Amino acid sequence: MESVIIFILQVFGIASFSAAATLTALRKNTDMIGALILAFTTSFGGGIMRDIFTGHIPPHLFTDYDYMIFAVVCTAVSLVIYHLAFIRKISDYLVEHRHFFLIEFFDTVGIALFSVSGSATVINIGGKIGTNNALVIFCGVITAVGGGVLRDLLLAEMPGIFKKYVYLLPCLAGAAFYVYLHTVIGELPTTVIAASIIICIRIPAILLKWTLPTPQNKFNKGTGK
Repeated sequence: MESVIIFILQVFGIASFSAAATLTALRKNTDMIGALILAFTTSFGGGIMRDIFTGHIPPHLFTDYDYMIFAVVCTAVSLVIYHLAFIRKISDYLVEHRHFFLIEFFDTVGIALFSVSGSATVINIGGKIGTNNALVIFCGVITAVGGGVLRDLLLAEMPGIFKKYVYLLPCLAGAAFYVYLHTVIGELPTTVIAASIIICIRIPAILLKWTLPTPQNKFNKGTGK
C-alpha cells in the first residue's frame, strides 16, 4: 500500500513539476530542448539530492525502472505544453496572461506531493536513516525544493526558496506532519492531510502575496520606493 501511494505521488508530482518548468521555459523563451532540460531538472533534481544524502549511489533515477515511467510522464507533459504554446490563443493564455499563477500552482502541487513522497522514501530505507526524523524531514524538503533550486540556477535567477511567497515553511510543516503522524492516523490520511497543509498555505500566500519580512522591504517602505 505504501509503495503504491509513493508511486502515485511521484507520478503526479513529476507531472506538476514538468508543467511548471515548461511554463517557466516558455516565459524565458527557451527552445524545446531547454524546456525538457528544465522539466527533468525540476522533476528529478531534488530526488537525486535526497539519494546522495542518504547514501543511495547511484540514485534511484538510474537504477529504478519506475523512473523510466516517470521520465516518460515528464517528457510527455513538457512536450504537450510546449507545443500547445504554438497555438496563438493558448499561447496568450499560458504565457502572457496566466503564466505566473499557473507556474506557481503547478509548483505548489509538486512541492506538496514531493515533500510527502520524499519523506516516505527515506522512512522506507529503515535503520538509522529511516528512523532519524530530522533527516527524514530534511530529505523530504530537499526532494520538494531541490529541483526548483537547480532550475532557477540554470536560469541565472535567485532560487525561489529565498524570495517566493512563503515557500520553504509549508514544506517543513507538511513533511513534519507526515513523519510524526503517519504511524498514528494511517498512511493515506496522513498523506492527504500533509499535502493539503502545504497547498492550503501556499495558494493563499500566492494570491495575497504573503512574504516573510526582510530588511529590504522595511527600507523600501521607509524611503517610499
